[in-house]
Amino acid sequence: MNHSLRRYLISLCLLPLFSSAQSNWTIMDMVHNNPGEAPTQTEFNSPDTLRSYGYNAKVFFLFDAAQFGIDWTMLNPDIMPE
Repeated sequence: MNHSLRRYLISLCLLPLFSSAQSNWTIMDMVHNNPGEAPTQTEFNSPDTLRSYGYNAKVFFLFDAAQFGIDWTMLNPDIMPE
């Protein structure tokens, strides 16, 4: 094998070891409390624990979601008639 080809192959194999590209993956927590049962006791309810494991997104529970804090009547009274 010629010397330049060998050097190219070695550098190609070592490249992933020294690359610092960020991951484009979204890792979400999926801890879910079943209605009518006691809340799940887990360290994965803590944002600090999730961050330490590399999670970068949160799945909100149905009634913790932001859309329940919006007064839709200001936008269009026909959306949620009183």
